[in-house]
Amino acid sequence: MSPAQSSSSQTSRRISRRRGSAIACTASMAVILVGASSCVPGGCHFSLDLINDPECTTRSPAMKTAMTEFATLFARTAEAIPSDRLTAATPCARFTVADLLAHIGGVLPDSERAAAKRPRTGAPAALTDPTAVAAVAERAAAAWQAPEALTGETEFGPNTVPATLAAAVTLQELALHGWDLARATGRPFPVGEEAAAVLLGVVEQLADQARANGGYGPALTAPGGAPAFERALALSGRNPDWAD
Repeated sequence: MSPAQSSSSQTSRRISRRRGSAIACTASMAVILVGASSCVPGGCHFSLDLINDPECTTRSPAMKTAMTEFATLFARTAEAIPSDRLTAATPCARFTVADLLAHIGGVLPDSERAAAKRPRTGAPAALTDPTAVAAVAERAAAAWQAPEALTGETEFGPNTVPATLAAAVTLQELALHGWDLARATGRPFPVGEEAAAVLLGVVEQLADQARANGGYGPALTAPGGAPAFERALALSGRNPDWAD
């Protein structure tokens, strides 16, 4: 292959850089959960089938393992955010690093409570300090490891929903927003193949509902042969090659 052909091939595997291809971060959890009692078309449904169907990519063991991996990556990313990057742009259009921390710092305490199926006693105060947000990410993931966490229903976001759906939304929040923060602050975000496959399954199932309600941006087309994580990013409206 000539240098020109090689360059052309590499270019064809990239998605052109666009800062505006991102989800509406402050509303992402709420809009996904609106109407969540209905199954999302395609793949495994958000119900106890997620646990019982051995063919489902988001079945209980895979979901829990992937959530732990994404929480660890998220926590490492958040803990390393320097104060001079809090005002930096992120792949979430119109949101800075500080804005994104405040968003996820509100979602994760609610997720931790939802995993334990504790009743809501009021909206939790959103965390904004990077270290505090990192800590609650790991606590939330740990809460979802409990044997009963993925069974039945729980209060999460604006509704009472299947616990499996609450876990799936939590997983994609950790994964997608963890990557957002990593890209905005120049950090690596190395995702294993199995965790990426679980995320892709979750995003595929959430995408129609999330996009219809403004939670995801317009889907981008990932190049043929792209890894599962890049395909999940593109499907959620993110450009895997995003740069500030």
